Amino acid sequence: MRTQTEALRSSEYIAAERSMGAGTTRILAVHVLPNVLGPLLILVSMDVPAVIAVEAGLSFLGMGVRPPTPDWGAILNDG
Repeated sequence: MRTQTEALRSSEYIAAERSMGAGTTRILAVHVLPNVLGPLLILVSMDVPAVIAVEAGLSFLGMGVRPPTPDWGAILNDG
């Protein structure tokens, strides 16, 4: 995300917006955030299954959440 933001920072339309007197908040809200939001959502959607698998593995080994809370690892361990 940092690389994407840095590439946008050096683009011509950001420089033009700055030369017209736009503030940092406006540039971030109108130009940078919409252009970074798509790749960010893709990254998050790719990382969620990995996090779920790690949590289930830790719960299966007994190092996850406490027993009254249902989770996949505890269900697999009970099965």
